[in-house]
Amino acid sequence: MGNINRAWCGMQMYEKISFIVGSICSVSVIMLASLQLLSIWENAINIFVPLLGVLMLTQGLLQWRRNKKSAVFSLCVSIFIFIIFFIINFVK
Repeated sequence: MGNINRAWCGMQMYEKISFIVGSICSVSVIMLASLQLLSIWENAINIFVPLLGVLMLTQGLLQWRRNKKSAVFSLCVSIFIFIIFFIINFVK
């Protein structure tokens, strides 16, 4: 427990916020994807795809200090997800 507390205290504020937002997005994506796959909510994909983009964006922010290549890749994937979502939903 002490190691977790030290790691949390060693994080900067933007890293803490990114971690919390990423965790919330991860749980939300898993729940919404399950609802979509089980045909409980047919339009859940319209919500979890942008959340997946937000998740990739937060992962890019968290990886920025540790691994720049991974962070840039996450940011590029996030942009790609948002562009494809926009094209699918608004350009028809």
